[in-house]
Amino acid sequence: METRRRGITRIPSDVIRLAIDEALKSNIVKSKGTCRMSAVIWDRHGIVSSGYNMWTSADMTSTYFGMPFRSRHAEVAAIYRTRDDWRWRLERSSMFVYRVGWRTAMPCDKCMSVINQVGICKLCWTVKNGGIEGIEGYK
Repeated sequence: METRRRGITRIPSDVIRLAIDEALKSNIVKSKGTCRMSAVIWDRHGIVSSGYNMWTSADMTSTYFGMPFRSRHAEVAAIYRTRDDWRWRLERSSMFVYRVGWRTAMPCDKCMSVINQVGICKLCWTVKNGGIEGIEGYK
């Protein structure tokens, strides 16, 4: 069961602050604006992991959780950092995806597939003009 709506989950302020800090570490900038993004995973105990997007070498395509990527996406980076204990930590957890400038940061289809594989059940992302949308009950 999947529902998409605005204001889906209250996002803790420390999660938002970390997302903003992580996105500024990204090395992805395109001519039409910034594509610097980050993802933060949290659960009822606090922040579990975070990551940001980055270019990999130009001739390299990496595979994460069976999906090919030409760059490391923020969502995959945050999940990958938990690889030693992801199965028990990510079930029932939430993810917030942020794009610098509060632009739309909805995960791509590949990232959605990875997020579903690891059991994250609440997913939120920024949209234009400072809004937040998301999916609850994603798994």
